Amino acid sequence: MTSRRAGRIVRQMFGVAAGAALCAAVLTEACSRHSSRPEVTAASTAALGTFNVLTRCYDNTQDCANLYETTLTQSKVAGGGSTLARMSVDDRIFAQPLYASGVTIGGTAYNVLYVATMNDTVYAFDTATENLLWHVHYGTPPRSYSTIPGVVFVAPTTGCTDLSIYEQGNGYPGNVGIEGTPVIDGSTGAMYFVTAVQVTLDSGAGAMQYWLHSVNITDGSERTNSPVQITTTGFNELFQHQRAALVLANGTVYVAFASFCDHNPSGGTYHGYVFAYDATLTNTTPYVFDTTPSVNATTTCGQGGTCGTQSICGGGIWQSGAGPSVDSAGNVYVTVGNGLYDGTSLGDSVVKLAPITLAFDGGTGNFFTPYNQNELVSCDYDLGVSPPTLFPGSSTNLVQGGKDGIVSSQPKRSRRERDKLRHGAVLSKPLPERSAHASDDPLDGAVGLRESVRLGIGRRHR
Repeated sequence: MTSRRAGRIVRQMFGVAAGAALCAAVLTEACSRHSSRPEVTAASTAALGTFNVLTRCYDNTQDCANLYETTLTQSKVAGGGSTLARMSVDDRIFAQPLYASGVTIGGTAYNVLYVATMNDTVYAFDTATENLLWHVHYGTPPRSYSTIPGVVFVAPTTGCTDLSIYEQGNGYPGNVGIEGTPVIDGSTGAMYFVTAVQVTLDSGAGAMQYWLHSVNITDGSERTNSPVQITTTGFNELFQHQRAALVLANGTVYVAFASFCDHNPSGGTYHGYVFAYDATLTNTTPYVFDTTPSVNATTTCGQGGTCGTQSICGGGIWQSGAGPSVDSAGNVYVTVGNGLYDGTSLGDSVVKLAPITLAFDGGTGNFFTPYNQNELVSCDYDLGVSPPTLFPGSSTNLVQGGKDGIVSSQPKRSRRERDKLRHGAVLSKPLPERSAHASDDPLDGAVGLRESVRLGIGRRHR
């Protein structure tokens, strides 16, 4: 399927396997077909070949690191490469494509590149020939802006260009379809993803809905119980943005939500959410974590900050497209964006949640809020710009960076320092540069910074 606005997948000639380089959403190849990286992917890959990229950034640490690369060398990168093939799709690609080897389709084994688009379409390409194996369109997406009567669109009054900016120059209202990166269970052959769709209600009015799908990677057909509508009390689809990658761990699919340009609906507010569904999709009432339960339409935050008081305090989870992180014990970590912090609401905080139930008790080692959180939310120095990244080979250390360009690491601290701030309370003044870790928990007593590094990180918030 092609059109003048078709997205295109470009493979670069770095002497590596098609689709193996999937850490960058622009799809330049960066991984060897012979890579021996251990599988730490979303699920067992017994039904597939030896090398697979089944989730964003390889695994649930969100480190995006392939430490076992053998083919992509510095000299090949310096050479710039050349285009080997182009495969056309029907819209823009925000989700990272995925790669599964040895997929049996029609009695033949293929190495398959899976691509999801903003038109709610999923494609499966044979990486050896670039031929299309199958594609399925899962609904009509809403648009990021529109002047067409009856067409559902998001953030209509804010001039939000997060999604539509790439299309406005052509006069085309950008679709808001599958944006969060899907995840594949290699042991069952199921792919999970979220579609945003516009529907017509019984009243005749248009509405926007989010649906969680579980489809077969062999042909895109829906599996048992799929799809399931994603909703909960207070969840306003028009102002909730599903950008973060989906994550699969311990038989549970995790789906996180943020906002469109921090926009609040009239008379309400967006929130950050994490939904937890059983991988069989039998629990149509999922476990839900709300990052800012004390925030409402009149809430303000950032009082006294350099950039003034703000009225957008919902604390979305977007992480520049990265999904939640999951440690070896199944604990789930997310970083909350601009929002209110009051001990109940957790704006600009790294949060640890219990496996499956997403329970949060607020106790020792369960969250980290920077001492200058009030300044962060006042000036849009959003801590939630990146995911909490677990150190490779360690379940007791993580690193977190924000829009202010500071990267915080959490190695161990002394018991005396830990006990002084064991509940992770927001500090009234900065501590000397030091670590933010105690005992064997990456968030136990997290308070400051160690070996801070300032980076040129962009400041656009979604």
